Amino acid sequence: MNRDEGGTPFLDELAQGVHSGAISRRKAIKLGGSALVASALAGLSPSRAEAQPKRPFKALTLYWSPDRQDNFTTGTKQGRNDAIAAGYQYIRNEGYCVRTSRRWAQWQKGTKALKLYWSEARGDNFTTATKQGEADAKAAGYQFIRIEGYVFRKQRRGTVPLKLYWNPDREDNFTTSTQQGEADAKAAGYQFIRIEGYVYSSRP
Repeated sequence: MNRDEGGTPFLDELAQGVHSGAISRRKAIKLGGSALVASALAGLSPSRAEAQPKRPFKALTLYWSPDRQDNFTTGTKQGRNDAIAAGYQYIRNEGYCVRTSRRWAQWQKGTKALKLYWSEARGDNFTTATKQGEADAKAAGYQFIRIEGYVFRKQRRGTVPLKLYWNPDREDNFTTSTQQGEADAKAAGYQFIRIEGYVYSSRP
């Protein structure tokens, strides 16, 4: 750490060290050796001392279970944990959707909920954002699990279609927005059903 006592770069380095946990607040003050540093560190709250706010967009992650022959697209930490616990393999990020928290309400305008349904009989995770998808899920005995995120109703710059594919032999619903996902679906005999919504192909 370059010492330039009293200078903004030095104070910023100390602040970053405290924020990251690399050094303690007490050690930072000792390194600074002045009341000015102590005052600056105290003044970091809440803008600098607290963690940076999350971005309004999060990844939609694809997992695959060779045992269940099930593609599982999820946008939540719980979904990822459930997939890993059930032996699913991480495949890739399929895109980016809007987070579910109300704090991102302004970003959720023009979107619709991407919902997860589960069929114990089929061993199938079904992620859908359309009324038809919900109706099909309920008619087939699927249970609603949670909202995985929010996807756009209409395409906008930077977004790509989130497409639903279905394989009757595997009884697997596969929701994907990548070219690789589409290619894998077609190669495995999946049928294109519809566009569920639109997601960003990369983090905005």
